[in-house]
Amino acid sequence: MADNEISGKRKRSKAFYVGQKRRKKGQELLAPGMKGVLVTCNQREKLCVREAYNLLNEYADQLYGPEHNRQGDHPNNSSDDDDDDDVENALAKEVEELKGTVQEKRFQAVLSGANNVIFIKTNLPDSKDPTDLVHTILMDMLKTGCKKTRHCQRFLPIAGSCHATNEDIKKLSSELFKSTFFTEDAKPSKFCIIYRSRNNSNVDRDETIAMLAGLVMSAGKGHKVDLNNPDLAICVEIIKNVCCMSVVKDFFKLRKYNIHEVNEQIHKSQKNSKIEDGKVNNEATEPEDRTASKDDTHSTTVDNPACTRDNTESQENSGELLNQNSSHVSSVTKEPKDEGESQNCQDNNLVK
Repeated sequence: MADNEISGKRKRSKAFYVGQKRRKKGQELLAPGMKGVLVTCNQREKLCVREAYNLLNEYADQLYGPEHNRQGDHPNNSSDDDDDDDVENALAKEVEELKGTVQEKRFQAVLSGANNVIFIKTNLPDSKDPTDLVHTILMDMLKTGCKKTRHCQRFLPIAGSCHATNEDIKKLSSELFKSTFFTEDAKPSKFCIIYRSRNNSNVDRDETIAMLAGLVMSAGKGHKVDLNNPDLAICVEIIKNVCCMSVVKDFFKLRKYNIHEVNEQIHKSQKNSKIEDGKVNNEATEPEDRTASKDDTHSTTVDNPACTRDNTESQENSGELLNQNSSHVSSVTKEPKDEGESQNCQDNNLVK
C-alpha cells in the first residue's frame, strides 16, 4: 500500500525547488499588520538593502533622533545578585533582565515573497507610518540635487498591511482614510488609485479600485478623481496573500516614488544648468572683446596724437636719409665714367 501511495503522488519538477529562496534562520516573512518601506531593485538585493538602511537611518536620526538601546535603561544590579544565596533565583533574574533588554531594530529587512522586491519593516516612535519619512527623503534629494543611492529603484512607504481579501482591504482603507479623506477639516481633493499585484490571482483589480473609489466618494467632501495631477494617491501593492497600502502626496512630482528616476532628473537638471551657464559666459565675453578691439583701434588713431606725430617725423627723417644716400650713390657711380672718358681721350690723342 505504501509503495502504491508513493507512486500515486505527483513528482515536482526541478524548477519548483530551484526558484524558491532558502529562508535564513530567524528571518521574518511579510505578514499582515506590518508597516515599512517597499524597495525594488535590479538583481542586487544585498547592496540595495545596505543603501536603504543607510538612507533611512540618516533621515530618521534627523526627524526622530538617534536610535538608543534599552540596555542602559535596565542596568544589572550586581550587588543584589551577590546578596542572593540561591543560584537559581540569580539566574532567573539575569534571564528576565536579558529579555527586557531585547528591542526591535528601527529598520529590519523582511522577505517579501517576490523577486527583486524587499520589504523593510519599520519600528518608528509612537507607531508612526513611514510616509513622512520617505517624502522628506525624496524632497530633500530634489532640492539639494544630491544622489544618495545607486541600486534602489522604487522607495514606496507602506502605512498598513492586511490579508489580500476584499473585506480586509476595506477595513484597512477605512482606517487609513481617517487621517486624509475623512477628517473634519478635509478639503475637496483630487485623488487616483495605483494598483499592482505580484504572485496573486485571487483579487480582482477592477473590483478593488471601484470599492476604494466609492469609499472615498462616500465621505461627501467633494473629492474627485484625477489621473493626471492628483493631490493624493492611494497605492495598493499585493504580494502573494498580503495587501500593502498607503496614501501618499506628490506622487507624480516625485516620479511615482521611483528614486532612480529622481536621480536621473537631478542629473539632467545639473547638466542643463551647466550648459546655460556656459552660454551666459560666452555672451558676456563676446561684447567685451568687440568693445576692446574698437577701443584699441580708436586709441591708436585718435587718442594718441603724440604717437602719430612721432611716426610722421620718423617717416620724414627716413625720407631725407634715403635722398642723401641716393645722391651719394649717384655721385659715386658717375666718377668712374669721367675717369674712363678722360683715359679714352688721352689714348685717342696718342694714336693721332
